[in-house]
Amino acid sequence: MELIDHLQGGNPIEVWIAGLIWSGMGIALVKVYYYRKEYNFNIKYWINDNIRDIGVGFLIAIVLLRMGDIAIKIIEQVSNYNLGEVNDFVAFMLFSSIYIQYKLHINRIPISTKVASKMVRSNRTRKQEQEQEQEQEQE
Repeated sequence: MELIDHLQGGNPIEVWIAGLIWSGMGIALVKVYYYRKEYNFNIKYWINDNIRDIGVGFLIAIVLLRMGDIAIKIIEQVSNYNLGEVNDFVAFMLFSSIYIQYKLHINRIPISTKVASKMVRSNRTRKQEQEQEQEQEQE
């Protein structure tokens, strides 16, 4: 039981669950906002394009949850911005997850370059087909 207390950092399990749920919502918000609408949705391609930064985002969320107030102090020192008294740590998790996921998203690398190239090729083909259909309709 003492090991669990050390792993949780004194936070009850409910705080961990709520923190991870809100972190997941922040991650999802970034992913939905930056989803490339010109591509037809394909779960295989989406996972290939996003799984690394989602995994890293959740790992960072776990570290932030464990560090608690220490994380807030470090962020204040690094950013030279005073966050003041943070009463709702779960809200802090949401906003920090959004910021972290945004940074991860712009620098993401697909797991498989083969799958990524297929995605680009298949979408080029779809665009070409759509353009041909539009040309035929105009004639």
